[in-house]
Amino acid sequence: MSNFEELKATLPRQWLDYYQNNQAWIKCLMNSRGWWRKTPDGGKRPSADIIIAAATALEPKLSVWMYPFCQLSSDGDKLVEVLGLNFDSEKKELEKSEKELLMSNSHTEYLNGFREKQLSVEKNKVIIFEELQEILPDKWLDYYQNNQPWIKSLMDSKDSWRKTPDGGKRPSADIIIGAMTVLESQLSVWMYPFCQLNSDGNKLLEVLGLNFDPEKKQLEKKERELSNSLYPTEDPVLQKIRQELQRERL
Repeated sequence: MSNFEELKATLPRQWLDYYQNNQAWIKCLMNSRGWWRKTPDGGKRPSADIIIAAATALEPKLSVWMYPFCQLSSDGDKLVEVLGLNFDSEKKELEKSEKELLMSNSHTEYLNGFREKQLSVEKNKVIIFEELQEILPDKWLDYYQNNQPWIKSLMDSKDSWRKTPDGGKRPSADIIIGAMTVLESQLSVWMYPFCQLNSDGNKLLEVLGLNFDPEKKQLEKKERELSNSLYPTEDPVLQKIRQELQRERL
């Protein structure tokens, strides 16, 4: 198991890189909801759920520590503080840029480096949304499976579960969106116009195809994989009927 202080030392840099690529939609979402939180440096930051989800997606080893942390405290602001992420990202980025400018050999070198970052982001803009919709559910399920203990602990203690159309429940929209914009970086290209049109997290999840109970979906996935291994040539319609009958027996 990794030392927590070692993990913590890497988080601010990873979070700042993430925020730089996602700040457009984050600012749009926080402004429309009025959900900014004040920081000790006199600035503001996004909701704790977005930061925590992004941090655990950026640094998967962090999930081992998050479960006992969430058992000790369900206060998102306190958790962000423990992770060393309770700061204004734009202020911190400005400080970093100023240091880099002083350390660079020339102003031109700094500008070229900045431009390279911009170009790397622009390259990600060519993406078909339908392709994203196809890959997002599995990526979310994999993340949820690896982070389920602390997510359930946090949602239970805060009573922040949300009902889903499949009769189940899911975590808060900010946790899902925060994690998915890390796991699928090209999603950030779509998030800004989406947030301009509608800041309702529940609606955003519907559009992204993520408004489902992850545990139910995991069970369905396992049943499907088992069925495919036992009945590889079975007609899909008959397969669905058989699976429904099996669930009724349970």
